[in-house]
Amino acid sequence: CPGLLRQLSRRLCLEEAFPHEIGVFLGYPLEDVVGFIRNQGRGFTCCGYWKVYGDPEAARRRFAGYRRCTDAWREQLRRGVPLTRLLAA
Repeated sequence: CPGLLRQLSRRLCLEEAFPHEIGVFLGYPLEDVVGFIRNQGRGFTCCGYWKVYGDPEAARRRFAGYRRCTDAWREQLRRGVPLTRLLAA
C-alpha cells in the first residue's frame, strides 16, 4: 500500500486534474469510483457525499449513517469533549 500512496501523492502534486481514484483511498465503493471515471461524472443514480453509480438505496443508508456519526461528533465537540478523546474512541 505505501507504493500506492506514493503514486497518489505524485499525481496530486504533478497533475492539474484531480485524480478521481482518490475515492478508493477515502473508502468510496469501487463501483462508484469506476462509474464516475467512466461516465465523467454524469448518469449517477444518486448523489450525497459522492456520486453513486451502484445501488442508490444502499448509498442513502450509508450517507444517513455518516450524517448520524457527524451529528454525534458535533454534539460531543459542542459539549467540550476534546477532539483527541473522540479520535481515540
